[in-house]
Amino acid sequence: GLLWIWPEPAAQSAAIAQATPVPEQPDHTKRGPWFIRDLPVRFDTLVENVVDPSHVPFAHHGIQGNRNKVTPNVAMELQSMSAEGFHLNREFSIRGMKRLFNIEFSAPSSVQYYTVKGFPFLNLLVTPTKPGWSRFFASFPTDVPGFPAPIRLIMRLKAAMPWATALDHALERNAVLDGDTYMLHVAE
Repeated sequence: GLLWIWPEPAAQSAAIAQATPVPEQPDHTKRGPWFIRDLPVRFDTLVENVVDPSHVPFAHHGIQGNRNKVTPNVAMELQSMSAEGFHLNREFSIRGMKRLFNIEFSAPSSVQYYTVKGFPFLNLLVTPTKPGWSRFFASFPTDVPGFPAPIRLIMRLKAAMPWATALDHALERNAVLDGDTYMLHVAE
């Protein structure tokens, strides 16, 4: 697990921290180890990036997307919004079949992607560390309903083998964030 602290010595800090709990993952969620990386990107820019998946075909071309196969006019629909965060639906196609997934942002730092409520397939946490820098945390649950059985098996096997997880992080996760970091740094 992860431990979050409120690093301010003021007397009212404990009350502020209790009023701002970090959203927790469901207890039933099985997942592999956390992927953690510091990025030279502002907190607000990074959160905006991870909440909007429309950048994937361009920023992650050849890794998780293909800029030559972009689907135009992808529908995103805001379901709810408050000071605590927001929830939206996004439609996408896999092999010509339309799918719907949800993106939920819980302030101040949590983003979850899911197809079935309560069973996220991607958990993200972002926190600022110093001006212009953020720490990015990601976990990938292995018990996602709606995913085909072979995909769930591969996810579980990768999570159970430390070398496979390390290889996945080295070859995919870091490459994905390298694409984001460059584009976001230029944008900032």
